[in-house]
Amino acid sequence: KITVKKVSLSPFGNQIVLSERGENIFDQIVLRDDQGNYLPIIPAAIQSSSIFKIDNSFEFITKSHPTKSITLIPIMSDGHSELKFFNLKNKLPAELPVNNFGSYILEDLQIDSKKMVAVLYQNGPVPIITPDLIPSDSSGKLLRYAKYSDQEYDRKTGLITLTYYWTENITDEDLEKIAGLSYFANYDFQLNEEEAITIELN
Repeated sequence: KITVKKVSLSPFGNQIVLSERGENIFDQIVLRDDQGNYLPIIPAAIQSSSIFKIDNSFEFITKSHPTKSITLIPIMSDGHSELKFFNLKNKLPAELPVNNFGSYILEDLQIDSKKMVAVLYQNGPVPIITPDLIPSDSSGKLLRYAKYSDQEYDRKTGLITLTYYWTENITDEDLEKIAGLSYFANYDFQLNEEEAITIELN
């Protein structure tokens, strides 16, 4: 029984504040506007407690102007995921399905001796999580080349830029092994429309 404490839209960012007690309850939601667009929610540190009610604030990106209402819909999922493989021979833009309803669209991908930069955006409902693209060889074996990564969300366009910085000892031979990208998908994913909540925005 999550309580919606606040929803605000402004040129400086959109925010929804949720409150409830319970473990791992805040990341299993999606937002949809009155035009049927599923809105990207920017992942942030999520706190929960089975004893105390905890407030969690989420920033989200609108797609229609003006937005007259947003609907919060719980996700029903068993939490299990599987690795999917995207072959780099495929042309861009390309769809990366993450469940039976939602996906990410990979717009651009650049790989050089220092880093890999992927630009993508959300298409349909997905959990609150930053997508992760793992370089893989032609057999699907994961290549753990990244030392660290950065994520950037464009608040106007919804584009997500993922930058993976390679380890210092990576070689040209290592980079030549990259034949595709692996990512996690979950096909036991349903939207609980019966318990959805619509918030009218005046």
